[in-house]
Amino acid sequence: LSSNDNLLEIEEKAIEKPHIILITPDGVNASNMSIYGYERETTPFLKKLSINALVAENAFTNSANSAGSITSIFTSKYPTDVGVIYPPDILRGEDAYEHLPGILKSLGYYTVQFGQDHFVDAYQINILNGFDEVNGRTEGKDKFHIQIKNYLPTNLSFFIYEASNRIIDRLSHVFFIREMENTFAQVTTSPETIEDIEKIEKTIDLLHQTEQPLFVHIHWMGTHGARFFPSEQVFSKGKNPENQLDWDDDFYDDSILEFDSAVSYLYSMLEEKKLEEKVILFIGSDHGQLYRTNLRIPLIIKFPHGDYKGIISENVQNIDVAPTILDYIDINQPDWMVGNSLIDENSKTLPIISLDVVYKLKNGSIDYASIEPPFYQFGYIHTIICDDYYTIDLSKYSWGKIKIDRVGDNCSTSKMDDLDVISIMIDHLDAYGFDTTALRKTIFSGDQ
Repeated sequence: LSSNDNLLEIEEKAIEKPHIILITPDGVNASNMSIYGYERETTPFLKKLSINALVAENAFTNSANSAGSITSIFTSKYPTDVGVIYPPDILRGEDAYEHLPGILKSLGYYTVQFGQDHFVDAYQINILNGFDEVNGRTEGKDKFHIQIKNYLPTNLSFFIYEASNRIIDRLSHVFFIREMENTFAQVTTSPETIEDIEKIEKTIDLLHQTEQPLFVHIHWMGTHGARFFPSEQVFSKGKNPENQLDWDDDFYDDSILEFDSAVSYLYSMLEEKKLEEKVILFIGSDHGQLYRTNLRIPLIIKFPHGDYKGIISENVQNIDVAPTILDYIDINQPDWMVGNSLIDENSKTLPIISLDVVYKLKNGSIDYASIEPPFYQFGYIHTIICDDYYTIDLSKYSWGKIKIDRVGDNCSTSKMDDLDVISIMIDHLDAYGFDTTALRKTIFSGDQ
């Protein structure tokens, strides 16, 4: 086919594709959602939606931090593979081009992210040729970035692009053109005003305006914590939001209820425009509350016409999201994706592997002066086998094991000897280029 014929074929193929809306409320535990059996009615709409949706009862993250988790969702790669877990980590080399948004864009999708500057921002993670818009910025209009990334290695072009953005931000602040935001303060002090609902409104506007299929990622910050400021107090009624303690359960549950109401509003708009059967709606989360990887997180998928509705009892993980989307729209999963499609009956259950950062921060980013080999910014690796949760401390060369809150006893993964599981975790680090010589020697010699 000629290039014009190829373009026409892609456009015709894309017309048949459903819109895809992926929503990730920050730090939401499945155990705090009534759809998962919580005694408080925190998710009445999602509970109703679940009748015609695919619901994973035991879903887990691959990263304790938002940047690493969202990247694993988009790439279906582990943080150990791509080296992204916390700012200023970025995708480098071919990893910058291997991701779900890039595949969808090549199929004619218009791709948009409404996230959080610095922490959930595809451009700042260096996802290239993937998103048409990210947090109000349009890659296609930035001719400078387009030119430099065509001629320079991805890490160097990213450095020049990011340095120029920071200089412009500071100059704009100095000359009172616009106020420079402190993104670290936004995620650590829990500001009262988080314009999450605008992300929903903008998504609805895009659905009204575009003739292309849409892929939209919305990262919802109202559930982030450590404090919560829901517009309506139900479970926290009578409490003063200004006097709340960090991680107050009543305010946290109200923030989840507010999120549920927002999804209900979005779905009502889809119904009004008769689009509800032309949309794949994903509800997930980046990690559990308090950045924990041993807590179940939501994973709810409403396919058009109630396709594949039901319950998944096996353990699943965020790297399974991209393969599931590709499977549904009949696109072959590329070899570099390591997750499983949740709608493929032949998929095998994989051990859940997640990573945690070394918490040595400076101005909202990893203090790289404090990072040392052989594991650099990675401080812990975790694995879940059924309801057993293993952790290796990569700084102390020690390991531990606890039981986790898992729903049901249906687990096809065979129980394993503890040291066999630890060996799987160390082999995982080996596979992605980490020097595990001292770690392996210490653990298997019993000297930890």
